[in-house]
Amino acid sequence: MSREAIALECYKKIDRVIKALELFKSHEDCLFNISKLANMLNITGKELKEILAILFQFQHFLIDLFHEFRLQSKWRNNETFLKMIPKDRKKVPDELNRKEIIISARHSRLLSDIIRYFMHVSHGKGFDITRRDSDLTANVKELYNYHPNFFRRNGYNLLYPSGLAIEFGTLLKSYHQVNKPLKTVRVVDYQIKINYS
Repeated sequence: MSREAIALECYKKIDRVIKALELFKSHEDCLFNISKLANMLNITGKELKEILAILFQFQHFLIDLFHEFRLQSKWRNNETFLKMIPKDRKKVPDELNRKEIIISARHSRLLSDIIRYFMHVSHGKGFDITRRDSDLTANVKELYNYHPNFFRRNGYNLLYPSGLAIEFGTLLKSYHQVNKPLKTVRVVDYQIKINYS
C-alpha cells in the first residue's frame, strides 16, 4: 500500500471518529464508548490510542489558539491561505470571500501583449507550448507557470487565454493606451492587484 493510500485511510478513520464525537456533544454527562466505535470502524487498539492522542493535542491547541479568533480561508494566486479573524467581528470582510490575484507589472505587460497577439494576430488560435522557437511561447509558458488561472488547455499542448485573461488583458490595454497605471481592479469574481515594486 502506498504512503498516500495509508495517509488517506488514516485521515478517513480520524474523520469518522470526529464525526461521531460531533454527535456526542449534546450528551455532556454521558459516557461515550470509544472502544465500541473503534470496533465498528475496524480501528486497532494502537490506532485508537494514536487517534485519541491527536484529538487531545488538537483540543488543547485549538482551545488556546482560537479562544478569541476563528479561521477563515482566503484564495490568492492559486493558493489557499488561512486568516484569523476576531470572533466578535460579526461580518466576514469582503476581501476574504473574494479571490485575489497579485501580478507583477512585468507579467501584466506580458499578459496584455499575449492577449493583443491572441485577438489580433493569431485570431483565436492557441499557443503551442511545446515549441521553443519564439519569445512569445517562452512568455506564455512563464505566465502560465505563475498564473495558470489566466489560461485554459484545449488538448494537443495548446494553451488559450481564459475569459478572465481576455477581460483583464483588454482592460490593461485600454489603461496602457492612456498611460494611466492600474493598481487594483475587479474582473469577474477576482480582485487583481498589480505590484509595481
